[in-house]
Amino acid sequence: MLSFIFTAPSVSAVLDGLVGCAWLVLWRVRRAERHALLLGTGSLLLAVLGGLSMPVAPHWLELARRVAATFLVGSSLAALWLACPALLGRTVRAAIWPAWAVAALLPIPIVNLLGGEAAVTRAILLMLGLGFLLAGGLLWRHRRDSRAAGAVFALRGVLLCAFGCGTGDVSRLDLLYLLDLPLQIGLLSILIGSTIAALSLRLLMASRQIEAMFAHSLQGVLIHREMHVLYANRAFLQMFGFEDLAHFHANGGLAALSDSAAPIDWMRPGKDGSSWSGFLNGTDNLRVPVRALATSISWGGTRASQWVLDNETERLRVEERAEKSLLRDPLTGLSNRKGFTLRLDELEQEATLILIDILRFKAINDVYGHSGADMLLASLGQRLCRLAGGRADIARLHGNTFAMLLRHGEGRSRQRFLDRLAAACRAPFIIATHTVNIDAAIACAHYPSDAATPDILLLHAELALFAAKDQGGGPCLQFDAERHKTHRREFSLEHAMRRGLSQDEFFVVYQPQVAADSRDIVAAEALVRWRREGGEVVSPGEFIPVAEQTGLVVPLGLVVLEKVCRQLRDWLEAGLQAPRIAVNISVVQILQPGFVETVRERVARFSVPPALIEFEVTETANTDLIEDMSGQLARLVEDGHKIAIDDFGTGYSSLKYLMALPISSIKLDQAFVQALMSPDAVAIARAVLTMGHSLGHTMIAEGVETEQQAGFLRGLGYDIMQGFLYYRPQSGEELQRRLPWWTTRDQSSDAS
Repeated sequence: MLSFIFTAPSVSAVLDGLVGCAWLVLWRVRRAERHALLLGTGSLLLAVLGGLSMPVAPHWLELARRVAATFLVGSSLAALWLACPALLGRTVRAAIWPAWAVAALLPIPIVNLLGGEAAVTRAILLMLGLGFLLAGGLLWRHRRDSRAAGAVFALRGVLLCAFGCGTGDVSRLDLLYLLDLPLQIGLLSILIGSTIAALSLRLLMASRQIEAMFAHSLQGVLIHREMHVLYANRAFLQMFGFEDLAHFHANGGLAALSDSAAPIDWMRPGKDGSSWSGFLNGTDNLRVPVRALATSISWGGTRASQWVLDNETERLRVEERAEKSLLRDPLTGLSNRKGFTLRLDELEQEATLILIDILRFKAINDVYGHSGADMLLASLGQRLCRLAGGRADIARLHGNTFAMLLRHGEGRSRQRFLDRLAAACRAPFIIATHTVNIDAAIACAHYPSDAATPDILLLHAELALFAAKDQGGGPCLQFDAERHKTHRREFSLEHAMRRGLSQDEFFVVYQPQVAADSRDIVAAEALVRWRREGGEVVSPGEFIPVAEQTGLVVPLGLVVLEKVCRQLRDWLEAGLQAPRIAVNISVVQILQPGFVETVRERVARFSVPPALIEFEVTETANTDLIEDMSGQLARLVEDGHKIAIDDFGTGYSSLKYLMALPISSIKLDQAFVQALMSPDAVAIARAVLTMGHSLGHTMIAEGVETEQQAGFLRGLGYDIMQGFLYYRPQSGEELQRRLPWWTTRDQSSDAS
């Protein structure tokens, strides 16, 4: 077996196998050459069968080898003809395969029958020789890049034909194999060289296609392998200011693109599909914002890294312009609230924040229209800029409110500036052809004395501005920490009151009113009290004003009315002689839609006689509202309720109250009672009494604390007294112990 391996036929079979592989590789590189696929397949088949043709091989195996060799010749010729469109038409080429198969296979059995094995061998050699001659001629003529292979094919054909014409001796076949070996080796070398050349050309064409594809791209493209630059398009070079790739390498190459390691690490292989944004260096200290994407591509037959870079300069410029427009007021060109807040956040040194608000701006809008109001705002903005002269940051916060951030270090110069600012606001403005004077509220807060942070500084300046607007303008009003504490306390109280109303923290106490002569309890005033969660009792003088300012007096009044009605029902059901209860109501409650209906619903629900509930109206209400109040109070009087004026003598117009409202009682304000030692107070108390009695009203004096006051008022003729001299405010249970029981006669007279 070992001796057979090194025989000429075996070596020839190995070389045929190598030739077949070379043909297949060439076909793989150049797909268009279909003949290479067929010739490679045939050569491999011939090599396999040639390797099996041992001297001891059976007759059928030798016959199969010869048939395969014959078929190889036919398939080779057919493949070559198919690859040469200029030689044959499409119809003739389509018929080549079956025709050659018949021509190649029929001679074998015929030669076997007529001439024996020697004749078969000669026929195969002749057919192979003719096939190689024809294949070599076709390759030489029609495939210029395969002329060397065609020449070898022709030499092999001549050699095979020469041995096929007269051979019958096996030794001569060995000589044939030996002579054919150099030709096979030459053919193998030619095919390997053609394959390498074709492969190199293919890789070169692929690289050139990539270069052509990116040559006119607007995106920068750079291809590198292990940080060695293979290609950079013109857009990449121009993006960083390089003339060509040599100029790029001369300026440090990839390592000089960034001062930090982050982008360089990202540029390394293994980052396929990842992106990076930041700044890269160019020539002449150029900093270019880029957004880059890394991908992996094939370059020259091996993997390489490709970066695609977008220049973000224009996008960032557009975003910057858009951001600036978001920070500017389009009407005045000044900073808006957002832009001004950003400037405040940068505040580090002593400064004064000034707020200016145009008072009664709605009237200007109504008279001159929106265009006229806009002209006024623009003019004021320009005037503030001229006044500041670059010393202050100026903004229009919203609507008709402007802000100035004045950096300074001297209080005297600051005050002079504030005086000039007030004068500038008072100076007339020109709206179209009209001269307009405005009133402005001006307020300021200082940093860091009034606030430790910019946010608090703006808050404190706004609080001062609210106070300045309440005062109707005038000189600049500075932030007052005590006033701020009051506001915070009121705000905290408001939220606590809302919570207290929902959790029933408010309760009612009663201060009895007594007859001046007998001191018998004839009525009582319901006073609301507040005990917060935890037991803290809040003074009415503290939470009542907050309730009136915030509108919470409406739900609070309903709570008081309901508790009074419930208490009266309990007293009546217990058989007590319930006194008349005076309930305080505010103007806001009276003018509330559905107020009378709400009172009727509460009174009916608890089955309380309306005559037992008297409503006290504070006399401090604006007289413009008296007419509206009068209609509501008249409806209550029709239901059986009584109306009293509380704190008489301290309001807007006491006489108008007496004439317009359906009152039955007048309560002299306790301020006059406390000042009875004054002749003026005595005169007022006497005049009020005389006027009230002449109108048929019951006169009540509240705040009586001494026997001297009581004796004097009783001597004047006041009907009812109320004060600490008689009773302090007490709970319903305490007052109940002082009430008389109904007698049978009382009940019958009450029924009548």
